[in-house]
Amino acid sequence: MGGVDSVLAAQETRQSLRLEKAAAFSARKQEEAAASSSVAQLESSPSSSSNTSAVVSDEEYGAVGGASPAKRAKRATKNIVSPALAATLDRTKLTDRSATYVLTEAARCLGQNVEELNINRSSIRRQRLKHRAAMASKIREEFRSGTPLVVHWDGKLVMDLTTKEHVDRLPIIISGIGGAQLLAVAKLGSGTGESMAAAVVSALETWGVADQVVGVSFDTTASNTGRRNGACVLIEQKMGKDLLHFACRHHILELVVHAVFVRVLGCSSSPEHLLFKRFQTHGRASNREDFGTGIMVEEVGDCSRGRQG
Repeated sequence: MGGVDSVLAAQETRQSLRLEKAAAFSARKQEEAAASSSVAQLESSPSSSSNTSAVVSDEEYGAVGGASPAKRAKRATKNIVSPALAATLDRTKLTDRSATYVLTEAARCLGQNVEELNINRSSIRRQRLKHRAAMASKIREEFRSGTPLVVHWDGKLVMDLTTKEHVDRLPIIISGIGGAQLLAVAKLGSGTGESMAAAVVSALETWGVADQVVGVSFDTTASNTGRRNGACVLIEQKMGKDLLHFACRHHILELVVHAVFVRVLGCSSSPEHLLFKRFQTHGRASNREDFGTGIMVEEVGDCSRGRQG
């Protein structure tokens, strides 16, 4: 019986201690709430600014039982990403996260307090986008050309920068007497003639050179040369004028070589011809001095001179 009584007594002691702690905690919370409400009333009253004696000091507030509010860490606001630095990061193809590591360690090695510098991935991303937009705007404003221009475009299937999927990109370039200028590398939803025509016309209007364009340069795919839905025809319709067509000479020569090949060796339904595969494999090992152009052959030269005569 004595053992049972001691166990019950210990349980009652622990229970009473818990009740005392709970009561003390509740009383402390009530005191803190009362102190907070009194401070709020004093701060909101009109006479609080003139009567400084009515404001509870930090020492008095602590004596009541409330804790002084913790000071928030001061956020770094010093940006170090200049236009030149942003261009360097783009030129070296550093990602925003990699740039964060590099700039942090570089600043620390130079004796700078990195806590005062605004170096984090999101801030670097915003600064790079801002400087890119400013540089693009400056290039557009400084670009002036009073000469006739030719617009070039050629779609490419490349890896996207964010989704890591293959997307259609359309580089758009204008050229004239003063040189060439890249207008845009548009991202297309599809490689149709309508999409390419809309991207080309939009880039020309953005740069304000649509009225100076007199010709288009393109490859000879159906999406460009189609009679109804080709990009060339649609660009002329959107711009409301006729344009000179300059098809890529390499693609034109491909048509000539294809016609000669079919004439000599006949048609082939295979996507890869074995003759070309063998030439690709052994061509580099051949002595190029043993070969020449077709015009160097006597029969071909005589035929060419006969046609000219």
